[in-house]
This record gives sequence, C-alpha cells and structure tokens, in this order.
Amino acid sequence: MKLVSAHINGFGKIRDKDYCFESGVFEVLANNGEGKSTLAAFIKAMFYGMETVKKSDTAFKDRAHYYPFAGGNFGGSITFKLGDDTYRLEREFAQSSATNDTLLVYKNNNPDDSLKDPVGEKVFGLNKESFERLLFIDEKAVLTGTTTDINKRLNNDVDNMADDFDLDKVLKKLDTLAKECEKDAKSRSSLQKEKNAELANLKTTEKGLKRLREKLRDLQADIKKNERELKLAGERNILIDNWQVYDSYIAETTELEARKAELEETYKQGFPSEIELKEVRKELESIRAKEEELSRSVLTDEEERKLDRLKENFSFGEPTFEELEENKISVKDLSNDNVRLEGLKEAEFDTKLLKKFNERPLEDADRGELEKLIKRYKDAKEVYDRTPDTIQREAKRTVEIKHSHKTEIILFSFAGVFLAAWLATALWADSLKTILEAAYAYIASLALICMSGILFGVGLVIFLKKFFTKTRVEDYIETVENPDKLPVKNEMTDAESAVKQRFLYKYDYPGEDVVLEVHDLKAEFAKYSLENERFNKNSSAAEAIAKDIEERTALLTREFGKYGIKNTDFNECEKELENNYNLFKELRSKKESLEEHAGNLKKDLQTCLEKKLDFEKKYLFEANDENLRKAEFAGRSYENCLKELEDKKKKAQNFKEEKALTERPAEGEVHTDLEESEARLKDMRREEITLARQLSEDEETVEKIPEVELELAENAEKEKNLKKKKESFNKTADFLKLAEQKQKDRFAKPVKDRFVEYSAVIKSVLGQHIYMDKDYKITYEKDGKIRKTDNLSSGETAVCALSFRLAVLDNMFDSEFPFVVLDDPFMALDADNMEAVRKIINELSKTRQVIYLTCSKERSLVKN
Repeated sequence: MKLVSAHINGFGKIRDKDYCFESGVFEVLANNGEGKSTLAAFIKAMFYGMETVKKSDTAFKDRAHYYPFAGGNFGGSITFKLGDDTYRLEREFAQSSATNDTLLVYKNNNPDDSLKDPVGEKVFGLNKESFERLLFIDEKAVLTGTTTDINKRLNNDVDNMADDFDLDKVLKKLDTLAKECEKDAKSRSSLQKEKNAELANLKTTEKGLKRLREKLRDLQADIKKNERELKLAGERNILIDNWQVYDSYIAETTELEARKAELEETYKQGFPSEIELKEVRKELESIRAKEEELSRSVLTDEEERKLDRLKENFSFGEPTFEELEENKISVKDLSNDNVRLEGLKEAEFDTKLLKKFNERPLEDADRGELEKLIKRYKDAKEVYDRTPDTIQREAKRTVEIKHSHKTEIILFSFAGVFLAAWLATALWADSLKTILEAAYAYIASLALICMSGILFGVGLVIFLKKFFTKTRVEDYIETVENPDKLPVKNEMTDAESAVKQRFLYKYDYPGEDVVLEVHDLKAEFAKYSLENERFNKNSSAAEAIAKDIEERTALLTREFGKYGIKNTDFNECEKELENNYNLFKELRSKKESLEEHAGNLKKDLQTCLEKKLDFEKKYLFEANDENLRKAEFAGRSYENCLKELEDKKKKAQNFKEEKALTERPAEGEVHTDLEESEARLKDMRREEITLARQLSEDEETVEKIPEVELELAENAEKEKNLKKKKESFNKTADFLKLAEQKQKDRFAKPVKDRFVEYSAVIKSVLGQHIYMDKDYKITYEKDGKIRKTDNLSSGETAVCALSFRLAVLDNMFDSEFPFVVLDDPFMALDADNMEAVRKIINELSKTRQVIYLTCSKERSLVKN
C-alpha cells in the first residue's frame, strides 16, 4: 500500500496546500510550529475520522485542536494505492459533531461504497487504537504491548481464523453470562424464601377468617341499636330549637317597634325626600364652588406687584408697534456689524511675509538689477554646460611586461626525459655481452645526452631573455582638463555670488540653487503684494464699521433707557421690552376681567343661600353635609324598619303554623348532647368498614395459596437450571483461555525473531539473550540478570519501540505492507542510536513507504 498525494483545504494552521508522497522515505524537515504534526494528524483523521466535541469535555480533542484557525472549509482529500486500485478519500469535518461529517470514496476515479467509516479498519484491518500503536508513531509512543485488534490480526495470519473472532469479546460475553446466571440463581433463591414466607402468612390468614366474621356481626347489631336511640333524642332537640326560633322572631319585632318610635320623635317634621336632599346638596356644592371661585377672582400679590412696576415703567407712554419693529431692526443691524467687525479682526494674514518685506523692501530698481544678474548667470552657465570638461591628446608611457614560462617548462621537461633515458641506456649498456651491442648502446646514449643538453640550453636562453626584458614603451591617447572652460566658470561664479550676497542671503535663502531660489523670491514677493493690498482694505473697512457700531449703540441705549431697561446686551433689551409690554397688557386685561366676573359670582351666591334657608325652615335643622347624611340615613332606616317589622310578624306566624307549635316543652328542659353518641356511632361505622375491608382482603388473599405453591415448585426448578448454566459457561471460558495461551506461545516466537533482527543495532546493550512472553512483553539478560526495558535509556527505548513495531508489522502483513507515519519519535536519540535507526528505516523503505516528519537536520533519515 502507498500514499500518493493529499490536498488540505483547511486543517489547523495548514490551508489550501498539496502534498505528493514519494516511495520509500518521504521526509518533511521543518521548524516547530510549521505544521508537521498537523499533517500527521490529517492523515490519521482521513482514515479514522475525529471524535465529537461535547460541552462537558475537559480534554482538548483533535476536532477542536485542528479546526482551521481562519475558519472556512475543514478537511481535504487523500489518494492512495491498494493493490492495483487507486482510492481517493474526500472528507469535510463539522466543527463539533461527527454526525455532520461527510465522506466520499472514489475507486479508480469512480464513486465507491465498499469503504465505510471507519475506512482505516477496512484498509489496514486495524482499529484506531491499533493504528496509533503500530503505524502512527510519535515521541509519546509506548515501548511494547499489543491491542486485542493486533492480536486478532496476528492470530488470523497464522491460523486463518475467522475475521470476526475476538477471544476477549467471547470471554467477556461468557463471563457476563455466568455472572447473569449466578445473579439470577441468587434472585431465585431469595424469591424462594420470600414465597415460603408468603405461603406461611397465607395459612395464618386462613385460620383467622372465622373469628373476623363473628366480630363483624356483633358490631353491626350494636350500630342498629345506637341509631334508634340517637333518632329519638334528635327529634326532641328539634322541638326545643323550633320554639327558640319562634321566640327570637317575637323579640326582634319588639326591638323594631322601639326603633320606629325613636325615629318619629327625632324627625317630627318628617323625612326629606331624595329629590330634596339632592337639590340642597347641589346648592351647598354650588355655594362652596362660588365662594372658592370668588376668592380666586383677584390678581395674586405677585401679579399686583408686577402690574404696579410695569405701570411705572410705561408712565411716560407705551411703545408703538413701529417703535418695537425699528428697535428690532436696529438691534439686528448692530449684531450684524459686530459679526462683520469680528470677522475682519479674525481675518488671517501672513504676518511673517508682511514683516519680511516691510522691513526689507524690494524696490523696482532692485528687481531690475536682480533680473540682470540672473540673466548674466544663466548665460554663463549655458556656455559652461556646452563647453566639454576634458580634451584628448597623444602621449607615451612605460608598461610592465608579464611573461608566461610555459615554453621553458615544456623544454626543461623534455630535457629531463631525455636525461632519464640516457641514464637507463647507460645502465643497460653495462649489462651487454658483445662489443657491437655495447657500441650501439653507447651511440644511443650519446645521442640522448646531446638532445637533453640542446633542449635545456634552448629553454635557458628563452628564460634569461624574458627575465631581463621586464618593460616596454607604447603610445596612448591622454585625457586632460579643457583650459577654455575656466574663464566661463569664473564669470558664472561671479554672477552667482552677486545674486546670493545682494538678494538671496538678504531674504534668508540658503543660496544652493540660485535660479530656483530667485524664482521663489519673485513668487514670494508677488504673494506679499497681494497680501499687503488685502490687509490695507481690511483695515479701512474695520474702521468704518466700528464708527457705525458706536453711533448705533448710543441710540439704542437711549431708546431702551426711557422704559427702565439698562442691559448691555441689546438682544436681551429688545426681548425684555417686548415681554414687559405684553405682560403689562395681559395683567391689565386680566384684572378688568376678574373684577367683572366677581360681581356676577356674588349675585349667584345670594340666590343659592336663599334656597338653603328655605330647606332649613321646613325641616328645622341646619343644612350641612353631616346633618343631611344623618337625615338621609334616618329616612332609609325608618322605611326599612316598617318593612322589616311587617316581615318579622309574618315570619313568626308562618313559622308557628309550619312547625305546628301548640304545646311548649316543660320549663327548664334543655337539649340532649348528641355529639358523644354521634362520635361513638361514627367510630363504630368506621370499624365496620375496616373489618369488612379486612375480611374481603383476607378472603382474596387466601385464594392465592394454590398459585404460590405452584410458583415455589417452578422457581426451584429454574434455580437448579441456572446453576448448571453458570457451571457450563465457566468451563467453556477456562477451556478458551487455555487454548488462547497455547496459541499465543506459538505466535510470539516469529515476532520475537524479527525483533531480534531489527534490534541488532543495540545488541551490546540488550545482550545475547532476548525473551518475549505470550503478551509480547520484552525482557533481556544482562550481567546474569533478567531486566525489563524500563532500565533502558530514552534513546535505547526508542530503538526498541521501533524494532518491536516493525517486527509486529512483518508478522501481520505478508505483501501489501501499509505505510508508516513517524512524527519525530527519535528526539531522545544520540548520534549513534540515530545512525542505527537511519539504517533500519532506509532498509525498511525498500519494501514499504515511510512518512517521516522532523524539525532537526541531525535526525534526518536521508542524511549522507
């Protein structure tokens, strides 16, 4: 299996990025915080998804950790090859809930529904925990140990067991069934005891039924006797009560006769009618209202004082409408003049510019001279710019010769070769036996030594010639300053100096560019001329407006002063005059109106008083609210008394006839107290109900005896069967555990053998003997003692962990090896251990793909 590529839309800090995974070792070397672990987490999430984030979670889950920092799409796609097929997974993750995630699977670019979530379990045959343990290795990975899923895969690979066989689940199920049987058996035993106790209680209840029936019959006879006695006493009590009611009617009639006589004595002239009472109350209310209104029909003291003051102010005459309008216009004109004057005073001028040219005037003659000087400077500068700075002429110079000795070196080399050949020939000639051969050898050696001498001599002559010839004289073109340019330069400098000294420095210019600064000076002077003209016009206008303001102020002061107004703010004076005049007219009119209204009120009040007096003469009491209320109440009471008296007399007679009251009870005869008897009778009835209910319940309860006896027999049989089932489940579990132990003892050996091969790089640490138990726990023999991997250093532990995982993978997968993700798991390794790991991984990458993420060049796997 091989990862081909990945595209991340948004995952953590990575956004819109593509990855192409190479075969063998695909290494990502980047600094911390640049997304290495994020890429590793993305690969895992694409195959196994991510857990839902809940509000109650205290841990920071991957879904919340890798939600895109800048928002947007959360997810991406990954492409991988499995056998001859190419698969593509596309996932979009929701922010919190896994149920809202989407997964699309394509096989050879066609939609495919054979891979469902979690995809990793279908592709690798491992659950998420086993994937993280074997194929997803980081610095927090544990050393050894397997998961149930890994054991299952190892077992399947060896014995071709069914894919859905899981011994832990089977044992857990058997244990659960056994415990359920034990629990049910205990429940049955407890139920058996309860049923035996229930049966004993039912037998006891059956024996008490006869006694309960006899007690109920006796109680019912007593109840009937008490009911008869209680009825006779009640009828006598009712007769006594009826005579008492009749006597109460007679007593009430006597009281009403006395009340009637008392009211007739108090109101001898009779009782006023409702209409009369209504009329006199209306007159009383009218009298009070008119008196109150009459008290308000005068000016208040404050209004009287204001009216007197205003009369004094307008004692010399009242202002006409035309005068008030003229005052308003004058005040408005004065206000406008003040605004205009203020605007002129606040007008902004370039005081710095005015001061500059007022203190140092630039007259017409000065400007003419400035124009001449600047023209003189420009003309000289134009000639100076046209005149070249330098001219060229012919000259001679001595040049140093740099020789190359390549020819001499070649000649000396050949001379040495011939010299060596001569020595070899001379030595060879000494070994020859015949004179002829020696002569030939001698001639050859002589020729060789001559050639060597000639070549050496020629090389020496060439070298000496070059050695004593070091310089030569040659012609060249020389560049010098142009002598015609100096007079022009002096003319230009004199003109420039005159402009600076007489004008630019005088007006605070630095004199760096005279043409530009003269242009600025003329522009500044033109601006000054306009500003000076505007300043003079502004001053003249301000003087004229100030004079108008003074005259208008004196006029308005006199005008308002004659009405007693002395305020410096003429707007306020104008408002005050208008308000005072309006108030004066209003108070004067109001007083006249109130005086007329008061006269009318006095006439109406007299009429009301006369009507009140007529009422008092008729009924002989003062007509006030209290007396009228009493008279009204007395009249109603008298009418009610007459009606009630007649009603009481009629009720007494009717009651006597209705109850047939002819003979009174004996004097001193009183009620019989029935409360105790009724309470006793009530208790007896309650007891009757209780006994009847108890008898009914006991009879119904006794009917259950056959049912309970049957349940006891059935429950005993079920308890016996449950105990047999529990024993059977326990025996089955023991058998499976024994079989699983024997099986693991066989499976651990191939894993251990592969582990020994991979961990050979630290053999000096682990020693000669390495052991692995049925649960894949590793120990080793060192210095005659069995030691655990806990005693290893961090680096050695990391090597062991890697070796163990590779050993397990080799035994789990035959040909279609999955990729391995290494998220910087070797941080604790020293240089030697890292080199050992590098050899393991590079050898491993020949048969499977390794995704390696690291932040250190020293821990790079591809380092040479």
